[in-house]
Amino acid sequence: DNAVGVNLTNFSQSGWTSSDLLNALRTNESWRSTIRNSRVVTWDIGGKDFLNARDTYKNRTCGGTDNQNCVRSAVASFKSNWSAIIAEILSLRKTGNTVIRTMDFYNPYPNEDRAADTWQNDAGNDFQVFKPYIDDLNNYIATTATSNHIPYAKVYLAFNGACGCEDPSDKGYLSFDGLHPNDTGHKLMADLLRNLGYAPLK
Repeated sequence: DNAVGVNLTNFSQSGWTSSDLLNALRTNESWRSTIRNSRVVTWDIGGKDFLNARDTYKNRTCGGTDNQNCVRSAVASFKSNWSAIIAEILSLRKTGNTVIRTMDFYNPYPNEDRAADTWQNDAGNDFQVFKPYIDDLNNYIATTATSNHIPYAKVYLAFNGACGCEDPSDKGYLSFDGLHPNDTGHKLMADLLRNLGYAPLK
């Protein structure tokens, strides 16, 4: 789009949570040096935080009378980590001279969770239990990114619709595992980021 060459450093790590990313940003000098010298910085984290809690809930080992203590704990931990992640990145690069972008995360399991009711006499089926937490996490991403002048891609809206209830598999956005994006899903994510523009570089 800008007719310039790009040198990409990909620090992606499969299965990482927000705690893992924050630790790397704080302790890995190679990461910190690379970010310090980058004109474009993007990150995406949070899905695994939710999925780990979801698995524990479905195993009925989440804790509490409603079997949701681990989900509440995951939400609180993510929020703390997310704010600290932003602080670490902004300590290395500023939004005034760097393209800094992030995104919220989608729910890959609306259909599967609507068909399950792991814990009787709670908020309803598993989708109804998880949705308020997912909404809360994504709202936190939106609020904190915006307040720090960091544009974010609205992946949750694109994948799950305005209601948050649409299944991305039905839209053809997920790969064979029903979790990760396929080429179509990845292109959609890329287009959402692209549509945010390139300020302050352009």
